[in-house]
Amino acid sequence: MEALRRSVAVQATVRRDGKNVSLPIDRLVPGDIVELIAGDLVPADSRLLESRDLFVNQSLLTGEPYPAEKLAGDAATGAENPAGASNAVFAGTSVISGTATIVICRTGGKTALGNLATSLAEKPPATAFALGIHRFGMLIMRFTVLMVLFVLVVNISFHRPLLESLMFRAGARRRADARTAADDRDVTLARAAMELSKRKVIVKRLSAIHDLGAMNVLCTDKTGTLTEATIKLVRAIDGRGAESQRAYTYAYVNSQFESGMKSPLDDAILAAHPFDMKDWKKIDEVPFDFERRRISVLVEHEAKRRLIVKGAPEDLLRLSGRYEDASGAEQPLDAETRKAFEATLDALGAQGFRALGIATHLEDESHATAAISDENDLVSPVSPFSLILRKPAPGRRSRPWRLRAFP
Repeated sequence: MEALRRSVAVQATVRRDGKNVSLPIDRLVPGDIVELIAGDLVPADSRLLESRDLFVNQSLLTGEPYPAEKLAGDAATGAENPAGASNAVFAGTSVISGTATIVICRTGGKTALGNLATSLAEKPPATAFALGIHRFGMLIMRFTVLMVLFVLVVNISFHRPLLESLMFRAGARRRADARTAADDRDVTLARAAMELSKRKVIVKRLSAIHDLGAMNVLCTDKTGTLTEATIKLVRAIDGRGAESQRAYTYAYVNSQFESGMKSPLDDAILAAHPFDMKDWKKIDEVPFDFERRRISVLVEHEAKRRLIVKGAPEDLLRLSGRYEDASGAEQPLDAETRKAFEATLDALGAQGFRALGIATHLEDESHATAAISDENDLVSPVSPFSLILRKPAPGRRSRPWRLRAFP
């Protein structure tokens, strides 16, 4: 059995004696140098020595469905949240794309995942229901002891046989046992579980029924629980809320040519209204990162080169100096227009939509590379892309659950 377990154990590529060897992850120790590629599981909490286009799925630790970008370096961004440190990877996470070289720092129970497993194994604190049952049991116990002593004293005072008095005492003690009340409790809770099952509620722990009934406020994680965990494109609009086909075209081109890890937002854009891109040509791109919160693609179309920037709408609005009106003409983005666009974004957020901004910038024909410095003086359709997370199921009258957030 041990040999069989070894044959299916997760392996890691480790540098030993100057060459790379494959070893089970339980044989790794702090200080080992490990190579990671797309599809690998991170074997232990480690720091990055080298990385190239590295994106890691950390949903096991953070619950966030979007991949996290990791960069080698001494200074880490997001260090206030241990799992968010940009220069570290953690046991139990998986590599989505890119390659990396890591040095192992913590293994086994000392990892973030190990600490999580330890906390889950601890006995949960007693609920109000459990404490109430315990107090009721102690009340029954005290009453039983007093009653038995009283009956014993009365029998002795009437000169009843001592053996019969003791047997009567034992019978009375058994009839008043708190376990009888526990049986009644379980039957009652089981009946409640059956009633809840008719409303498509699964009860895993009977005592939770009392906790549910005693709640005033219920807070729950939404993603994938109360929604379908899918993102759909609803519409593409300009800064004033009017439909904008150009905004969708720019977003589609950007998402199609993006070479990094495509997010669910990109999938929603590409699946909405596909069109022929044979006249478009990619020149270069500036990859997405979570500090800039945007990605830029330099493309050529009809002998013109254009930088298309996609990202957080409030950031693109800040970087924009002009905008396209309904006829496609460029107009200066003055303070009044900027406030109108900000009001559109606020209204989308109040309705629970997730918005994605699109902006462009024409470049010279000789411009062959894209850089972060090019992301300024943008022309903004300020196309907030309105993306709703869930639509109501057919026949349901309840309002859809929505997320009010921006990337």
